[in-house]
Amino acid sequence: SAVGPGDVVTFRDTTREGELVTHRVVQVTREANRVSFVTRGDANTGEERWSIDSRGTIGATAFRVPGAGHLLAWLRMPHVRATFLISSALVIAALALRRIWSG
Repeated sequence: SAVGPGDVVTFRDTTREGELVTHRVVQVTREANRVSFVTRGDANTGEERWSIDSRGTIGATAFRVPGAGHLLAWLRMPHVRATFLISSALVIAALALRRIWSG
């Protein structure tokens, strides 16, 4: 009942085998024991229509981290991921060697 148009929610999409989907609410319709939603992703024009029991729960945005999506997309690139993993392994190895040589 606290969710309205413009809010960003996360729900299980039954058309995608229960995959979690995060989209913006376009329309909310409250009926007897159900709440129906129309949602749309910010980067597409397709709409999802789904409903839940009026006592059901969905995830709503608690806070926003500007740019986090761009950072995560950048980290998913294969060459960035490989560089990050190799750099992390080198730092861990250097710390381990330092500990061995100093003790």
